[in-house]
Amino acid sequence: MDRTALTRALTDGDEAEFAQLLDHVSDEELAGPEGIALLEAAARAGRAEAVRELVGLRGVDASRPWSGGVDPVGWAAGRGHVEVLRCLLSGTDAGLLLRRRALRVAEAALAADPAGPEARRAVISMVEFDLGIVTSPDELMARALVHADPGHADWEESLLVIARRGGRALLDWAGARAQDAPSLAGRRFALDALLNLGFGLDVSDDEDEDSERAFSEAAVAFLRPLLGTERDTYALKTVLHALSMHGWHDHLAALPYLAHADAAVRRAAVHAAAGALVRPVAELDRDLVTALLRRAADPDPEVRRTATCAFVGSLAHRDDVEPRILTAVLHLAGDPEPAVRTTAIHALYRSRVDTPALRGVLADRLDDAEVGIDVRIQAAGALAARGDGRGRAVLDEISQGLTGHRSPGHGTMGDVHHMLRTYAESRW
Repeated sequence: MDRTALTRALTDGDEAEFAQLLDHVSDEELAGPEGIALLEAAARAGRAEAVRELVGLRGVDASRPWSGGVDPVGWAAGRGHVEVLRCLLSGTDAGLLLRRRALRVAEAALAADPAGPEARRAVISMVEFDLGIVTSPDELMARALVHADPGHADWEESLLVIARRGGRALLDWAGARAQDAPSLAGRRFALDALLNLGFGLDVSDDEDEDSERAFSEAAVAFLRPLLGTERDTYALKTVLHALSMHGWHDHLAALPYLAHADAAVRRAAVHAAAGALVRPVAELDRDLVTALLRRAADPDPEVRRTATCAFVGSLAHRDDVEPRILTAVLHLAGDPEPAVRTTAIHALYRSRVDTPALRGVLADRLDDAEVGIDVRIQAAGALAARGDGRGRAVLDEISQGLTGHRSPGHGTMGDVHHMLRTYAESRW
């Protein structure tokens, strides 16, 4: 095992390099002291996914002490490193004893420093859920409001527990708290809870479909009137996202918010209106399309990226394409922001359209050093599907550098080859 190279990849945050190096390490090596040392390095570097790989997939024992006799679970729990702890507990041998130990350590550390910035409340919420301890939503909200920061793990973990529990009682609770919360932060948390409760829905089970439809209808009935009265921009963007999450289809109602002064609200409005674009071109609402196209030229790059995502359904596998949308996406494929270009190429990747302009923007991305290798592969694949030799040449060049299933671009390359085989007998 080249632990120096593995540790360097962890320090640099190079997940792909770490994964490729780890593929050359045997389970026997990881089962010994070298594996424990590597796990410690991953955890101390805050690389939760590397910890998950080592513990959950490769069987490194998270109960064995690190250097100096440090207890891994206690170390993560006491410092509020909730994601690292979650991954340390992902192993098959991580039972009740480790979780109870994590809970004791987190509670003791919180009692010793209740005002500290560490996410110890998040650890407590997570472990309580895993142990089957039912914590009231009011207590979960209280934990979130200590720091009152939607980006803090205490806030996020409380929402995750609420979403994982689900149920109409929690929906009713969130609606009530959104109406009577004594603080702005409390109201924001309640609306976030309404949004996150939508993530827990699963309509794949026919027996539950009716009850889940009723659940979403109740959520929409509460949220929809807030569009006309909400003045807090955080709450407004949350309401728009929550309506989308609960299957709301009144896309035109989002139209006024596409021009909102706050970029986060504009992004949410684009997301809420995007479903209208899957209709046939003849049925598209012209005003809504025009408003969405304006967001393709938004000064905020994240709004432009979100608008580009919205156009994916208008292009993929379709013969009827709104010309204005195609023109906008072709322009976005040359956007100054790499993330916007990336999304635009993804939108064009499976389009049936074949024009010189489209081939031109695809060719421009073949040697774009600012986008990921997956974008280059998709652009090359789209060209190859149209019989353009430039695409096949780049695919062959990139394929020679892929050394295994962990290589960056390996999955996308497989998808491209599948696409080329599928359409070998037909022309786009």
